[in-house]
Amino acid sequence: MGRIGGPIPDPFGSLTVDAYAVQHPGVPNPQSTQSVWVHLVALHLVLEGGWPLSQLVRLRRLGADASHGWPWLEPPPSLGAVTAIDVATAMAETAGAVAERWVEGAWAAWTPHADAIRTTATDLVQRLNT
Repeated sequence: MGRIGGPIPDPFGSLTVDAYAVQHPGVPNPQSTQSVWVHLVALHLVLEGGWPLSQLVRLRRLGADASHGWPWLEPPPSLGAVTAIDVATAMAETAGAVAERWVEGAWAAWTPHADAIRTTATDLVQRLNT
């Protein structure tokens, strides 16, 4: 039996910051609104859009710079069944699989807003390419 925790392999290791952020959306204010949008767009672009992890910081920065005026997204009733605690307490051999479920579950929880997130992501990608 391995130790608890340990490094999480990518892509999910790099996306855990995004999963954590969208599971802790805060209350409606400019900072929380920006955070939720930026992290949801990052999750979408990597999980669904196939963007390389090497672009995550750039994508997050672009989202943060472009986020003025984005509306508050009402958090879903459930933010996902797996949390950071589950990953932290998983045995090293299973931590990667638990992190994968965490990241994918956090993204899936926000499905009611997926169309808006995808549209925003498309707009941001166009800005990257100009």
